[in-house]
Amino acid sequence: NNLISDYFLGLLISDGCISNRTITLGLKEEDVYMLEAFASFCSPNLQVYKYFHRAHQIYQYQVAFKHKEVADWLRTKANFKNKSLECRLFAKLNSTILRGISDGDGCFHIDKSNNLRWDLANGSREFCLQIMDFLALYNIKSSLVYNHCWHVVTCKDSYKLGQLLYSTSGPFLLRKRNIWAGYFGRSRRINRLNSGNLSEQQS
Repeated sequence: NNLISDYFLGLLISDGCISNRTITLGLKEEDVYMLEAFASFCSPNLQVYKYFHRAHQIYQYQVAFKHKEVADWLRTKANFKNKSLECRLFAKLNSTILRGISDGDGCFHIDKSNNLRWDLANGSREFCLQIMDFLALYNIKSSLVYNHCWHVVTCKDSYKLGQLLYSTSGPFLLRKRNIWAGYFGRSRRINRLNSGNLSEQQS
């Protein structure tokens, strides 16, 4: 176990699949660099393949390989069978695994009230409750909402959640981190302007 394997475990839980001994991870075109990192981590001979997703009518990219020992190991960490509805963790959740899960099925976004929110969607209620229990250990308040599937949502503690996700080194998707970091940077500038401290406003 290390930061890289934990992250890719989380990413596989959200955006990967295991069929017999075949492990597959698929991502969008803008995230190809992470697939390249995953391929390099698994084997120097792996390549990223482009394919057309008929249901979504877009091109997507994936890495796929066969390895019984790796597939069996992954199955000891999480339930990958029918995981869209029955996902659950067997491994002890940590911030790096959660970062991988969030990079797959979660997102930071700014709501209609101009507040930063985090939303993670999954079909498994048990899996969402596992994530909520983990967040509670860090005093991060979250809510469970059902809208076509289950959603774990944070509002006021979204910044604190971002600190938890990005406090350790290791891989992450830039586009998702930048939403969190960009909102924090903007909020800090606004607070400086409202503070009445001219030296801060001019810095």
